[in-house]
Amino acid sequence: MTLDVKPDLQTSSGIWRDGIGTGFQKGTEEGSLAFGTGIGMRSFGSTQAHDLMLGRVGYGRILTDVIGGNCCLRGNLEGGVELLGGGQYYPRGAYLFGLTPLLRYNIATGSRWMPFMDAGAGVSATDIGRPDLGSVFEFNLQAGAGCHYFLKQNLALTLQYRIIHLSNARIATPNLGANASLVYLGIIRFF
Repeated sequence: MTLDVKPDLQTSSGIWRDGIGTGFQKGTEEGSLAFGTGIGMRSFGSTQAHDLMLGRVGYGRILTDVIGGNCCLRGNLEGGVELLGGGQYYPRGAYLFGLTPLLRYNIATGSRWMPFMDAGAGVSATDIGRPDLGSVFEFNLQAGAGCHYFLKQNLALTLQYRIIHLSNARIATPNLGANASLVYLGIIRFF
């Protein structure tokens, strides 16, 4: 199976395996900035919907060469870390900050469109409080899917859907959790 890449996209910038969208070179790094908002969900035990507005700054590094052979899901595994900040705007204002290590799988499509899936777990500080959270220190679990659209060889716009769950692993009570479903728009630069 060959990848049909348009001639104007085939020039390699050193980050691609064989032209834009064909998979990253192992060791490629990225920096990202994204902003998102979303609605809270009364799920996993929480009694209230916690609507959030968050910003993220991230760093990542491609950990593998292209894996998956000629499969339609061939791509690269990426490790990274994100610093998030913002807060809850409903049912009342509250801050939220966190640091989250993530794993991402970037799917090589041979085009400017590159879908991905990611998940991570980290630590957070928030004053969301009762009735769902019982401490300032909380853990955050995140998972989502999205797509990069490459404007240039190393610059892309990103649209992502992600779910976030906050809880303190029973360090304090209550520990019902806060959950939200977010949509992020961002920009990412690979180098």
